[in-house]
Amino acid sequence: MHVTNTPLFSQSASLRWYDMDSRLPQNSVKDMIKDKYSFIWLSTENGIVKYDGKKFETYNNFPTKTLNFEYFRGNFQQDSIIISCGNENLQVTIQARKAEVLSKKKFLPSVVYFQNIKYAILNKNIFFNGTPHYFKQYAFYFKNSKYHINSQKTISIRGRKYTELNMPEVFNSLNDLSNIFAFDEKNFIVDKKIKSITTLLNGKFFLSENNSSLIYHKVAKIYWQPSANQTFLILNNKIYQVSYKNNTLDTQFITQYENFDTDQIVSIIYDKQYKKVYPGSTTKDLKTISTNSFYTSQDHSKFTDNVYYSTLPYRKNSVITESGKVDDRYGIIEQKNLKRYPSINS
Repeated sequence: MHVTNTPLFSQSASLRWYDMDSRLPQNSVKDMIKDKYSFIWLSTENGIVKYDGKKFETYNNFPTKTLNFEYFRGNFQQDSIIISCGNENLQVTIQARKAEVLSKKKFLPSVVYFQNIKYAILNKNIFFNGTPHYFKQYAFYFKNSKYHINSQKTISIRGRKYTELNMPEVFNSLNDLSNIFAFDEKNFIVDKKIKSITTLLNGKFFLSENNSSLIYHKVAKIYWQPSANQTFLILNNKIYQVSYKNNTLDTQFITQYENFDTDQIVSIIYDKQYKKVYPGSTTKDLKTISTNSFYTSQDHSKFTDNVYYSTLPYRKNSVITESGKVDDRYGIIEQKNLKRYPSINS
């Protein structure tokens, strides 16, 4: 029998910094992606970098005057990742663990024209400062649908047909970009004031229900990166992963990073296989946060001392105490009325 006056679970995380002294070519990590071989790729203003968990390999020997790389695009699951250099005269493809110059015939456009209006194809939502000042019109491109959005209207395109949409009232400005994210073809538009989420799918709107309440928190920020197929919620320096399953948006706590806002984090990758979070900063390099699978769970009821003499596994992700309290990583989820039987010696 073990006696403890600590909560039922614990969590630890270790933080490590990488900068130019660690052989990064530059201290601004603008974007990241994990390829199908589990290498982490970084976009910097002095080339692109491959990280294998131990060392960095820089690719910056390209025929261009500038090495100011932008955001990753493409499909990492199909081993097809593309990144543009700032002047758009150079694109690099990442395939088979290598980065090589892409033929201009295979260029992936980052801007498109529709009805004589120029749209920037968006690859992530920039939560840290709203819509960048140079975006006047932008577009979301998915496999079966496209959306062109400007200050006057939003147009849905499927095949050769296009329809003008009446967007929800909460989405009335280009600055509302931080309230949009997507899973596959489904777009989610968050209205924090009335705590609702509107789903946009194939040009039609639906109301999304039974979602995580954290998404509606007034200071919560959404970070969405379609190319990596990952979405995160940042709240009070805590990092949560957002998932969509069974028509419900859920949030799962990953780790805490105390300086998230002040460090100007603009890119995040979560490597679930190795339980590592990679936050990238515009000014303070790359960090890696190693986490484990232990979590803190406490009973916050009045007069509770959180002293437990024994616990047993209960269902897949929970335990039960000798008093019948069922805990998961978030706290008490159920109270069982356990029958007491006399001991053998009584």
